[in-house]
Amino acid sequence: MAEQENHPARLRRLAQAKAAHFAERDDLAAVAITGSVARGRLWAGSDVDLWAFSKSGEEAFHDGVEEGIYWEIDIAPLSSLEIPIGPETGLHPPRVTDQDEISMVEALAGCQIVKDETGALYRVQQAINARVGDWRWLRRRAGRYLSYGRGFVESLHYAPPLDAIVLAREAATRYGIAAYWMGAGALLTSAMRIPEQLAHAPEIHRLYREIFSLNGEEGWEQFLQAYRMLPITIQEATLADLQREALPTARRGYYDGALRYMRSVLGDRREAEPVQPLLVPGGNLEVRRRRVLRQVEALLELCEP
Repeated sequence: MAEQENHPARLRRLAQAKAAHFAERDDLAAVAITGSVARGRLWAGSDVDLWAFSKSGEEAFHDGVEEGIYWEIDIAPLSSLEIPIGPETGLHPPRVTDQDEISMVEALAGCQIVKDETGALYRVQQAINARVGDWRWLRRRAGRYLSYGRGFVESLHYAPPLDAIVLAREAATRYGIAAYWMGAGALLTSAMRIPEQLAHAPEIHRLYREIFSLNGEEGWEQFLQAYRMLPITIQEATLADLQREALPTARRGYYDGALRYMRSVLGDRREAEPVQPLLVPGGNLEVRRRRVLRQVEALLELCEP
């Protein structure tokens, strides 16, 4: 069965409805629609992303599926909007091990404000938009990301082979590809189709696919067969990622994007021996470690603005 398209009108309607629902909560001082819906960069697989800020200091995450569309909301303390926005704000790269960390810059750039009792969200949004709209600031940020990424990858020459491969792949995305888009005057978006979005940069595209061992539809189907042989506990722990994100993406033809995503998800479970062949199919791990590190180092050089 063909995957139902998330048409722009349906996405915007659900985003407005979910935002209005959370805006009714008295404990939330600010609510915003973020991501591709707010920025007008919709595609058939877009989700609905929201951020909110609580008066109580609550930190929470909620998600679900409505009308066949996945939605999520991050709730942060209102005090997080009180941080002054200066020239250095947002320049510092995140740690590669902070898998779920989304910086305030990526979260609120171009966001659509639905509720803002104190005006703090508007102030931060305007300051962030000014930074992101400054190509010199973006290029400076890209340089910081690349410099950090090079140092991090250098340290992986002394890490266990599988750890080195998994973490180097994350560095390729988080510091290399993110910097590439900054150099182009944009932020990294549509994470589910990162490989496909690099097709216009053939050498970066080739290296990125090799780093993650991507091979289009054939590679995706081989991964699925191996995934179904994993212990049930691992499948249950990652089933939501597969069903909500990867499978719909693959059904729309973004096989490399779906596989890259699942390899990143399973990377957190690399200590489980049955997972390892899905992360690094075939070959000697030590040989693959050396190859992947060389490839990531080359990719970081190509991503220089």
